[in-house]
Amino acid sequence: MKNSIVKMAFTLALICSVAFGFQRTYAADPYNEFVADSLVDGGLESKTIGEITLTQSAVCRGIEDHAPVGEASTFTSEVGKVWVYTQFKMDKEVSSTIKHVYYRNGQQISEVSLKVKGPSFRTNSCKTITPKMTGNWKVEIQSGDGQIFETLTFTIPK
Repeated sequence: MKNSIVKMAFTLALICSVAFGFQRTYAADPYNEFVADSLVDGGLESKTIGEITLTQSAVCRGIEDHAPVGEASTFTSEVGKVWVYTQFKMDKEVSSTIKHVYYRNGQQISEVSLKVKGPSFRTNSCKTITPKMTGNWKVEIQSGDGQIFETLTFTIPK
C-alpha cells in the first residue's frame, strides 16, 4: 500500500511538473526517496555572474554520491539538517568564492562561503535544524561580491 501511494505521488508530481512547468524532473531511488534527476527544457535558467554560471541547485535532506537526495520544499522540524546543493560551470579554469546565505522568517541566520574552481564544480552546505526552527526559509546563492544567482525557498511547519 505504501509503495503504491508513493508511486501515485510521484506520478502526480511528474504530471504537475509538466503541466505547470516546474523546473526539475524526478526519479524514485531504491529507498523510495525522491532525488533530483535532471533539469528539463525551460527549467532553471542558468545565470552567469562574471565567469561563473549556476547550472543546478537544490534544497534537500542530504548529499550522496555528489548529488542531492530528498529534494523538497517542505521539511519536518525533526529533519536534523537541510542541505543546499549547487553546481557551477566556468568558461575556463577559474577560482572564486560563492556564498549560501540562509534566512529564516526574513532574518539572516548564517552565511557560508565556499570556494569554487572551474571549469566545473559542485559544492554544498548544510544548516542544522532544531525543532524550534519552524518558519519560512530562503537561501540566496550569491557570488563572492553578493550578487544573487538564485534564491531557493523551503518551509518547516509547526
